[in-house]
Amino acid sequence: GALPALAIDDFRLVNGLRVLLYAERDSAAFEARLVFPRGTVDEPAGQRGVAAMAAALLDHDYERLYPARITDTINWALRLGTQLSADADEEVTVFSSRGLAMFSDWHLWRLAWLIDQGVYSGDALAALRRDLRESDDRKVSPSGLAFQQRLFGADHPYAQARPGRDALAAIRRGQLEAWRRNQLSLDGATLIVSGGFMKTAMHQHVVDLFGAIGARPVPARAALPQPRPAAGPSWIGTREPDAAQVSLYVSFTAGSDRDRDHAARRVLGAMIEDRLRVVREGMGASYGARSGYDERAAGSSL
Repeated sequence: GALPALAIDDFRLVNGLRVLLYAERDSAAFEARLVFPRGTVDEPAGQRGVAAMAAALLDHDYERLYPARITDTINWALRLGTQLSADADEEVTVFSSRGLAMFSDWHLWRLAWLIDQGVYSGDALAALRRDLRESDDRKVSPSGLAFQQRLFGADHPYAQARPGRDALAAIRRGQLEAWRRNQLSLDGATLIVSGGFMKTAMHQHVVDLFGAIGARPVPARAALPQPRPAAGPSWIGTREPDAAQVSLYVSFTAGSDRDRDHAARRVLGAMIEDRLRVVREGMGASYGARSGYDERAAGSSL
């Protein structure tokens, strides 16, 4: 039979933040995710890497002088085991807090405190630059960039080299603050709260904590260019002397719409994977074979 519909509260605050609440009272866990519709494709020219750094380096303002009563509350809340994380991909930046459901209101408070009063510490930025100086640039397959250029076109945003350590080290605190101020606004963002809590009480916590945070309108995302794949089939080979196995990729630039044709893509991916399984088992090979879509903001590959 059909699965029961989830009882999700869906409402919007006056500052434009959309909130989705899913209460599962028997759950011992709690999680809140704040999703901003901004990612690496929105980075200003010459600041590649600023989205990921702005997410990773945002931290609580521990150096601020708080009244004694607030300091006691902060010190108590910091001992409740809240796990905070942040990540930025091509399209979105996500900040999360999670922990035991018995302290759900305080896990949500930690997230609100971070978003409302978080800062970029000069010490943290200096430590990151020191780590960058002491490390090598991330190793990239010699053919990886050429592979993307043939799928999307040489000047497409998806076919650009990753920012190296020198480019990342050149990002300043003011640029991080400008990115956060101009791009990470609650107007248009979505807060997803789930786990073991009382729905009515959590609804009020959300309003109290996030409703008072100001928001600014964010300009619409600039249109991304359509993929321009190279004409005709081509191949690229990369020799890796230390590799124990051989990997083979066959990729196509997808012409279907990732949202409208989502179901058809899932079916096609399963059909191809099934045919790959037949080939693999017919050869008696134990190596893995898979198919699927790499879906991005502008253009996908199969």
